[in-house]
Formats: sequence, structure tokens, C-alpha cells
Amino acid sequence: MVDSKATREGLRRAYVFGNLSLELAAIQCGVSVHSARRWKKEALNSGDDWEVIRRAHLLANGAPEDIARAILTSLMAQFQETLEKVNLADTLSAPERVELLHA
Repeated sequence: MVDSKATREGLRRAYVFGNLSLELAAIQCGVSVHSARRWKKEALNSGDDWEVIRRAHLLANGAPEDIARAILTSLMAQFQETLEKVNLADTLSAPERVELLHA
């Protein structure tokens, strides 16, 4: 197995932009799945999140309705999580809860 920068970049391209599974991208690039997972984790630790870029790339290639739906779904999930946390916070008064939701 060749552990070269070109091989790592090829794996990243196949996974992120080629939309291949990490296993198939590893096979295509001639590396073990273990190495592929390790490289992906190392990239994440250095600030290169393949998952975020992959999702953004998929969205950018979608229909406008798909993009709007994905954005709305993400916002609604964040809102729901925040609302649940505020509702479960026993130490907050009603006015404090309203203020948090208003902010």
C-alpha cells in the first residue's frame, strides 16, 4: 500500500465528491478500509470534516426544493433541541424561558 498524499486526496475525492461509501472509495484507491477510516479521522482532527463537505456538495447539486427542505429540516431540528433543553431546565423561571426563546 502506498501512503502518499495523492492517494489520500484520491480517497477524499472519491468519498466526498464521488459519493462513494468509504469502503468502496478505499477499494478504488487500493487502500485498506482501516487506513481509509484512519485518514478520515486524521483529516477531521486537523479541521477537514469530510462529512460536512460531502453533505454540502450533495446539497449544492440538488434541486432548489431539496436544498430548502434540507435547510429547514436542519433549522427545525436545532429549534426542537433548544426548546427541549429550555423546557427541561428546572431552575429557569417562566420569564427567563421566554427570554431565551426570544433571543
